[in-house]
Amino acid sequence: MRSAVVGAEPGFCDMELLCEKYGEKMARQEARCRHPGEYCKFRSSCVINMLGREDDRDGRQSAAVADEGADQPAVGTDRESQDG
Repeated sequence: MRSAVVGAEPGFCDMELLCEKYGEKMARQEARCRHPGEYCKFRSSCVINMLGREDDRDGRQSAAVADEGADQPAVGTDRESQDG
């Protein structure tokens, strides 16, 4: 699903993307392949697919950072003194 930027200047945040396979338009905030399980000859150069994957990765990284602190004891507590 190769995508083309429609009516936007480079670097413009509110760009509209076009799916080359289906002719579907979508805003940058909605950039996600709507047919990820289907074959697409445009996928390797698809801006929509790339942005969607980046958003997924960034979301997972944010969640991992938030979860990382949940396993650690609160500041000022000592696990050994609590166990004994």
